[in-house]
Amino acid sequence: MNISDFIQRRIVDNLPVSFTLDGQQAIDKFGCLEQKEKGEGKVRYERILTTDRLKATLNVVCFELRGAVEWWLDFEATGQYDSELIDDLNFCDLGITGVRMNQDICTRFPCLHWAKGSRAAENDFTMQLESFWPFRNDATVYSCDFGRSSSGVMPYFNLQTSENSGLILAIGWSGQWNLSVQRTNTQDTTTIEFKGFMDRARFRVQKGEKLSLPHMVALPWEGVDIEYSYNLFRAFMLDEAPKVNGERITAPVRISSWGGMSAEKHKKIIKIAEESGVGAEVFWVDAGWHGAGDEKSDNDYQDTWFYNVGWWEPLKHLYPNGMEEVGKCAQDANMRFLLW
Repeated sequence: MNISDFIQRRIVDNLPVSFTLDGQQAIDKFGCLEQKEKGEGKVRYERILTTDRLKATLNVVCFELRGAVEWWLDFEATGQYDSELIDDLNFCDLGITGVRMNQDICTRFPCLHWAKGSRAAENDFTMQLESFWPFRNDATVYSCDFGRSSSGVMPYFNLQTSENSGLILAIGWSGQWNLSVQRTNTQDTTTIEFKGFMDRARFRVQKGEKLSLPHMVALPWEGVDIEYSYNLFRAFMLDEAPKVNGERITAPVRISSWGGMSAEKHKKIIKIAEESGVGAEVFWVDAGWHGAGDEKSDNDYQDTWFYNVGWWEPLKHLYPNGMEEVGKCAQDANMRFLLW
């Protein structure tokens, strides 16, 4: 499958997302795909659904040079009241037809390549393989941990449909995500169904509110082996990496400090860095600085700081004057201040 086939089958003839409005399937209410912008090897399209209270936009960007496509949903409440109830929401809803069923290869392909995320373990980022045996009907659900998008499972998946073809899928989201993968068989072919969803995503868009859902990227590949497919994806990601004046951004020299330490300890580290002349450009306070009470996070291996993700208030016993004094200390030392 090339990118033109993918767009025609998954975005024009069908939609790569699904949801309901007040209990009714909404996908058949979207308009046709319309081109909005073209330039620099990219073409942007939209498909729009409108009701009296809601505008839903399926945004699609085709990267012509690398043969990839990105999509995501925007919701905007446009009426006098909150939107309809949005439920059964899948930011990815794809069915990829795999190989024909025969005794020689049906147990090898399709198969799914994925990688473990980070849990501060010795097997972090190791590659894994999921084999979809014939007549197996149960779904496998991949999820990140504690709302950290690359903890537990990396948000990248490579569905190999034959020795020299497949589809790479990537999830772009900084919070909790889930991806259900299931094999279904019909006559002599097999299909892998992908459904990407968020926990407890059942909501209304409030009046005047606009929000965006997770982004997805799909990169079909064919005529190369599995190892080369990863190089295709890497080349695409490098092309789209942030740039300044057309040049890729070089990461600054930084000093990282655990947020579970006190403001006084941070300021001491900044002072030492300034006096030593190491040339640090950024002082970075990592997680552990936030929470509702007096939680202690001496390090990131023996504490529960991750339960406080989302409660973005500095811990009073560590930062009695807030984060400002640490940021000012960094600025006085000619460093920018970065807070996790």
